[in-house]
Amino acid sequence: MAVMPNKYNHHFLPRLYLKGFACDDDASHIWEYQRLRDYLPGRNNRDKYNPVRISLAKAGAALGEYAHARPDGTVDFNTYENALEQLEKPADIVFNRIRNLQPISDSDREVFAEYMALMTRRVPARKDLVGAQWPQVVEAEEENIRELFETALSEVDPRDGKRIEVLQNNLRTALEILEGYRHNGMPREIELRTIVESEMPQVRAAMLQMKWQFFVAEDYDRFVTGDNPVHTLKRGVGFSKPYSELTFPVSSGVALVGTYRDVRPGYITAQSELIKEVNRRLIASAKKFAYSSRNRKWVATIMKKAFHRFNLFYAAPELSEPLLV
Repeated sequence: MAVMPNKYNHHFLPRLYLKGFACDDDASHIWEYQRLRDYLPGRNNRDKYNPVRISLAKAGAALGEYAHARPDGTVDFNTYENALEQLEKPADIVFNRIRNLQPISDSDREVFAEYMALMTRRVPARKDLVGAQWPQVVEAEEENIRELFETALSEVDPRDGKRIEVLQNNLRTALEILEGYRHNGMPREIELRTIVESEMPQVRAAMLQMKWQFFVAEDYDRFVTGDNPVHTLKRGVGFSKPYSELTFPVSSGVALVGTYRDVRPGYITAQSELIKEVNRRLIASAKKFAYSSRNRKWVATIMKKAFHRFNLFYAAPELSEPLLV
């Protein structure tokens, strides 16, 4: 049986996704911008230029992004990379429909919501989220384990010293493991399993509850994307408020905007101010990289800003068309 070669270059932004933002004059390349770098455009050399015009094979990727060490010390480069490829594949046909401004069905929406939820888990920004949430996860698990052992001990005959000792030793072992998690962070394989296996039903339900409008850019305007492309007005907003908004650029010509407002779903031509707001959101939320079909200085300028002000697309519940406040 043939051994499959290792896949060392892992895309945290799938290549099919990035193809939607490829250079206008070369579908195999894309402009990549780095945060906090001065504007100096060039080709190939990321250390020298910003933006850099690079191949789609290199963009949105990192060496061993989804690799993990096996118990025998070898590195598994393929398992989770392959799993992610299978999870993203059902959305390919939906991307094609949206990029061609075709209607999408309810089942298409479900597939695309799953794709967007997956995107929030696989991008580099997830590491910051994991780092912030992991201590609370460990604390909650410790509380749960202590309660379970207390319940188990309460059901043991006080004269059964051997059983009591076994339970106490098991508790001690479990707490030692949690203490290791507390100091060392989430184990690598748990992190990767979470990326692949989490279903995020509440997030997907919120996305599907929203009305989806697709902003269509004229040729002189273009949408950009970044390494954290699902934007939800975070910092206490997310999907939890009536005015919450979902922004996800689908290509340089189309961006999905979701809202709980009673708007008319479908494709609408977006004015320049709406396109600028989409781009501002995506550039601001990028952890390190933004991507564009064109070399534009303003992208690098926005990426150097430390503070960004966002405007709602839909200013009032009764609006059926987007309007910045």
